[in-house]
Amino acid sequence: QSNDKGDFALRCDTSGFKPEELTVDLDGQTLTVNGKHVEDNEGQSVERHFSRVIRLPKELDQNQIKCELDDKGELSINI
Repeated sequence: QSNDKGDFALRCDTSGFKPEELTVDLDGQTLTVNGKHVEDNEGQSVERHFSRVIRLPKELDQNQIKCELDDKGELSINI
């Protein structure tokens, strides 16, 4: 979501994923957030995946991107 200053903010609930299981990629105007969790327990495997793709407005300064993951598992991306 954008505000009246032209800033962009995105929040994702990534609880259940470790920081090393998350990726944030920027390719041109396309921002992609991925998560992949694999768990093996007594011969049973559990996998969780998610992917979120957002097309960013052209006027955003992509050099100003900031990502933060809080202790509750919420990923915040601000540009």
